[in-house]
Amino acid sequence: MGSTERARMVAGLRDAGLTYAEIGAELGVSKQRAFQILHPQGQVSEKRAAELELLRKEWRSRRTAASNLEA
Repeated sequence: MGSTERARMVAGLRDAGLTYAEIGAELGVSKQRAFQILHPQGQVSEKRAAELELLRKEWRSRRTAASNLEA
């Protein structure tokens, strides 16, 4: 099983409501490893990236609004 396939499997099991401990038991790995498979170090999921981008846009909008009030 390739790493992409394994990550998809972990994601599917998480979406189904399994805990990382349950996923680890299913795959024969630790709960920490199950988490790492889904969240490789230094990478952000697409969902989290979208959430962060929305926060950045909101922050920029508020900063612009505050600057306009000061002017």
